Amino acid sequence: VITKDMKKLLTILCLVLLVSCSNEVPSDKLVERNGITYEINSTTPFTGSSVGYHDNDQLSVKGNYKNGEKDGLWESYYENGQLESKGNYKDGKEEGLYESYHENSQLKEKGNLKDGKENGLWEFFYENGQLERRGNNKDGEMDGLYELFYKDGQIEERGNYKDGELDGLSEIFYKDGRLRNTFCLKNGKYVTMSYCDN
Repeated sequence: VITKDMKKLLTILCLVLLVSCSNEVPSDKLVERNGITYEINSTTPFTGSSVGYHDNDQLSVKGNYKNGEKDGLWESYYENGQLESKGNYKDGKEEGLYESYHENSQLKEKGNLKDGKENGLWEFFYENGQLERRGNNKDGEMDGLYELFYKDGQIEERGNYKDGELDGLSEIFYKDGRLRNTFCLKNGKYVTMSYCDN
């Protein structure tokens, strides 16, 4: 038996579902003008959720807009349905943790963004899950230690960046771990080792 209170609750739930689903718009029904997204034939910046699909009808992308700009979680997918990438937006710029994946669902890269620029540690991975490279970024430029790795995990190269340019001691290694070469750079140009000894 359905009581009067249950009918009210059911009505409220139906309205909430209707309102939450009503603002999900297919991406092909949106248009961008001067960096702001609108529904086609609308002059009001779009606020709501958007979805896009691959030709095989699998979900391609989903995300949110606020006042015509990307805002909140965005996800993209491969044609096989596997998650390809996910990240957050704030006022139209990428912000916070970003992750992308290989088609086999192994992590491909991860790092943080601030005002749409890479900031802090970024790591990239081979399809087998092994670390491929890692390095620090500051305002979208490499800054600090970076390392490259062979597919088996052995270090391949190590060095430093300063304001987006190689700067300081760099080392290259053989696959068996032996040091192959050492060189010194300043502002991306080779210099004598005396610069790196300081």
